Amino acid sequence: MTRKYCAAIFSWATAGQKQTCSRFRVFPVLLLLLGFGIVGINSQTITGAPLTRNNVAINSSKPTVYLCVEPDTDGTVPISDNDSLWLRFYNNTTWSLRLNAENVDGKIQILKLSDGTNVGALGNGNTVKLLYGLKNSNSREPVSFNSTDWGDMPQSSWLPSDSYARFKVSRSVAINNILASQFRYEWEVQKGYVTEAHGAIHTVTLNFGNLNNVSRLECRP
Repeated sequence: MTRKYCAAIFSWATAGQKQTCSRFRVFPVLLLLLGFGIVGINSQTITGAPLTRNNVAINSSKPTVYLCVEPDTDGTVPISDNDSLWLRFYNNTTWSLRLNAENVDGKIQILKLSDGTNVGALGNGNTVKLLYGLKNSNSREPVSFNSTDWGDMPQSSWLPSDSYARFKVSRSVAINNILASQFRYEWEVQKGYVTEAHGAIHTVTLNFGNLNNVSRLECRP
C-alpha cells in the first residue's frame, strides 16, 4: 500500500496529525473495513462435499461397476463350442480397480495409481481369467469363491478407469445362477499391493436367470 492511499484511509481518523503508514496500524483498520464491506477482495472458499454419482461415474446412465454379456457384431450372443458366453467386466468409475484376474492376453500398459505407484495394467478389452463365484438365483446364501485353481494367492490385474476386461464362462454353468466377482478400488490398496487386513472387498454380480432372454444381459452403449 503506497503512502498516498494510506493517508487517504486514515485521514478521517487522524486529522491534523502526522500520518504514519505502518503495518501495525494498517492491519487492524483493514480488518474493520473488510467487516463493513468497504474493501473487497476477490476470493473463493471451497468447502468439502460428499462425492455424488456424477463425480464418480464416467457414464452417468450406467452403473459404476457392472457385468454384461458381450454381443457379437451382428447383435447375437457369441457362443464358442456351443457352451460359452463372453462377458465384460466394466469399470465405469474415475478410479482404477484391482481385480482377481489373470491377464490371458499378456499385453500390459503402465498405469500410475493415485498414490503415485506405477503398475502394470490391462488394456481396454483385454481377455482375462477372472476369479468368480456362482450361486443359484433363488438362493439366499452368500456366494462362495473357490480359489483352488489359483494356488495360495489369486492372481490380480489392474483395470484402468473407463475400460473393460473380457472373460468367458460356461453357458451350462451360468444358467439359473448368479455370478459374482470381487474387486478393490485403487485407494484401498497400498503401493499397488493389498493384504487381507487392508481395504474393503466389493462385489459385482450378474443374474443369468434361465438364459431364455440373453439380450437383456447384453452390453449396450
